[in-house]
Amino acid sequence: LVVHFINVGQGDAIALRFPNEKVMLIDSGPKASQNTLVEYIKNDVLSSNNTLTIDYMVLTHPDADHSGGMSAVFSNFEVKCFFRPNIASASENLDYPMESSTEEYDEVIKLANQENALDINVLDNEFEFCEGEVVVQIFSPLKTYSTTNSMSPIIKVSYLGKSFLFVGDIQADAEKDMLDQYGEMLDA
Repeated sequence: LVVHFINVGQGDAIALRFPNEKVMLIDSGPKASQNTLVEYIKNDVLSSNNTLTIDYMVLTHPDADHSGGMSAVFSNFEVKCFFRPNIASASENLDYPMESSTEEYDEVIKLANQENALDINVLDNEFEFCEGEVVVQIFSPLKTYSTTNSMSPIIKVSYLGKSFLFVGDIQADAEKDMLDQYGEMLDA
């Protein structure tokens, strides 16, 4: 398991390459760093893997410093599975507990919805999947919070006795609820 914390300036972009060569991307940094992100993924994350595939892509929340580079990811890579926040974009008329008017988020959701073969999962439930000996647990927000930051899921990736915890921009109110609900399951 290789975890890359990609320097995208303000914001987050984390890529994981599993031992079976599958790739997971968590967030994508701001639009200003999209070329850096794409080149980094091609040269450093996928270097030993000749396909341009992102097997799992997670967007924790709609803020531009987390969603800005995802349009470039959709344009440059085949994305197989997309986990999106339980937040409507401005162009959706769906029943979500919250809406975001972030331009970057709206663009990402439009692109995701245009991908016919894309498996789209809304982060309103817990998800768990395994890739060989890697276990990925996604703990979705427990309720609707007042900010999109607190709607970020907590993602725990475990492999051979080591684990990583990725928390988007979760704030104290949601963090406390998650700790009360999951306790030691969040140890990393």
